[in-house]
Amino acid sequence: MDPVEELARTIRSLPRVQLQNRLMRLAAREIAAAIRYLADADQALVFSALPTGMAGRVREEITLMKRRRLDSRDRLVFVRQVLASLQRETAPRSIGSYLRPVRRNRRSP
Repeated sequence: MDPVEELARTIRSLPRVQLQNRLMRLAAREIAAAIRYLADADQALVFSALPTGMAGRVREEITLMKRRRLDSRDRLVFVRQVLASLQRETAPRSIGSYLRPVRRNRRSP
């Protein structure tokens, strides 16, 4: 199964309190990178489970990510990290939230 589909299914299956507790272990940037490409209904579930301040930070990160180029491999790393955190009762080791931008091929003048 595709990791993004599995993430969406996991978000829908967890009780709200458990979803909130497990999401709060993650950085806003990690959550944003993972849920950015989910369906609006699944994103709404995530935002409704988060406290207002954290939900605002995740929305800000999603807005910032629209201006960044995030390689699909890097995006899948975030999806898998969030998925692992949601599926386990203990928090997995954080991957950090530094995003390495994808470089453009520039033409020589």
